[in-house]
Amino acid sequence: MIELQGPSAFGECLRDMRISRGLSQQMLAERANISVAAVCALERGRRHAPYPETLQWLTTALGLDGAGATKLADAASASQERRTRFRRRAAARNHDATRLPWYLSAFFGRLSETQALLEAIAAQRLVTVCGGAGVGKSRLVVQVATMLEEVDGKAVRYVDAGARRGGFHTLGVAASTEPQSRPWTHTLHAQIVKETADRASVLVLDNCESELEAVAGGVVTLLRACPNLRIIVASRQPLRIAGEFVVRITSLDEPAAEALFRDRARDNAVRLDDDQRVAAVCRKLDGVPLAIELAAGRLRVMSLGELDKTLDDPAMLLGCRLESRDRPVTETLRESIERSFAVLTAQECTMIRNAGSFAGAFELDEAAATLGLDRWRTLDVIVSLVEKAVLENDHSTSLYRMLGTTRSFVRELSAQQTA
Repeated sequence: MIELQGPSAFGECLRDMRISRGLSQQMLAERANISVAAVCALERGRRHAPYPETLQWLTTALGLDGAGATKLADAASASQERRTRFRRRAAARNHDATRLPWYLSAFFGRLSETQALLEAIAAQRLVTVCGGAGVGKSRLVVQVATMLEEVDGKAVRYVDAGARRGGFHTLGVAASTEPQSRPWTHTLHAQIVKETADRASVLVLDNCESELEAVAGGVVTLLRACPNLRIIVASRQPLRIAGEFVVRITSLDEPAAEALFRDRARDNAVRLDDDQRVAAVCRKLDGVPLAIELAAGRLRVMSLGELDKTLDDPAMLLGCRLESRDRPVTETLRESIERSFAVLTAQECTMIRNAGSFAGAFELDEAAATLGLDRWRTLDVIVSLVEKAVLENDHSTSLYRMLGTTRSFVRELSAQQTA
């Protein structure tokens, strides 16, 4: 990857404003609640433009208003334009099917998860991001991989395991068995081995839950062959191989969920002035990013109040498809949840049907009573369901719960089976 040289317009402006206020990089980082490495990368031009949230935090941390805030924002815009021109030229020179996907929409929240993932991939060679249907695993790993590419200058390749036919094709690394029958596989394996010979590289493997066995075997093959390679996996379940570090993500917190909903509503030319309604809608959607985006899309044909009432039963969203050309995944929420259920055992399906009847979160003893099992055997079932991201658990209270959209799917499925 060709790197831009020298500080950006934003980096120079940020450094001058920081110094004029007598702040060190450490002090500014603490005030803005970002890492010192991020401040350093922005000032030195290794990262040419901040994300919108970062710009706002820096503006507040520097105590800027009026002309000062405008000057910093203008510098950020100029640097963003330069970065965009650079990335387009780089993409034209290095066009292939394994480039990171581009998202035109803004990214919200996940500050702690982003930092945890960056720290994990710096220390571990294999990091798996796990979470349920629609919680934003793909968006998070692409966001982090983009930062690694732009800030750290790492060579990054991306493979969508859900988009290619037949397991090994999705991964592109199993060259050790029958490579002649899989030329794409053999070629990418050879490219990655060559790239990592003298340069730190990152491979992102997305949507791996339906190809776990193939992905796990391929990951082992690559990590053994490429000592400079690090791999980020997005999956609803861990790979369960030696050396894997798992980062679990759940729903967005309330501020991030509401910010995402407002942003996607603006994309549909809708202004939202009722803060209480916005908060109520996001709570009914459990802060699940995909559900929030789907609900915001309904604002094209209904008012916020009507949407709030309709979402008393989130089942109305199950059949909706996200109409966005910048997303690689276009499945409905129902289809996404169905993929999670496809890997459940008969006993786990029984547990989920029973959990769907609970009004809210439930305890281990309640689950054991519905299954007719002892506590330890019931716990084994629940642990498996949590690992498969069908249930969520609260470690502080030992309670388990099902997301509202998943509960609606379970009730819909139960109704079909009894009809």
